[in-house]
Amino acid sequence: MQEASYQKRDKLEIIAATLYVAIEPTIKNHIRNLAYLNPKKITQDLNNLIELNLLQQTPSKHYTSNNYVFETTDKGLEFLETFENYKGSDSINEIIKYKQKLIKMLNIVIYN
Repeated sequence: MQEASYQKRDKLEIIAATLYVAIEPTIKNHIRNLAYLNPKKITQDLNNLIELNLLQQTPSKHYTSNNYVFETTDKGLEFLETFENYKGSDSINEIIKYKQKLIKMLNIVIYN
C-alpha cells in the first residue's frame, strides 16, 4: 500500500484546493477527501469561503444523505485564475502582485 505524502500547505493552497474540487457542485465529504482538508475544521473553512463569496451552498437535489452541495462562485473562479498566475510567476514582482491580489480578494488586512 502506498502512503500518501503530506506536506504543509499555506492557507492560499488550501483555499485553492477546496475551490478546485467544488468547480462542479459536490458534497462536503467529497471536498474534504479530495482537497485533503482537516475534518475538524472543514465546516468552518467552508463557511468562511461562503462568507467571502468564493463558494456557494445550495440544497442538494441528487444526494439523499446530504442536504447541501457546494460550488465555486465566479469570484472563486477568479481567485483560482489569480492563484494559477501566482504559482506560475517567475519574477518576484509578479509574485508580489498576484499575492497582493489574492490577499485583497480574501479581505485580509496586512499591517507593515
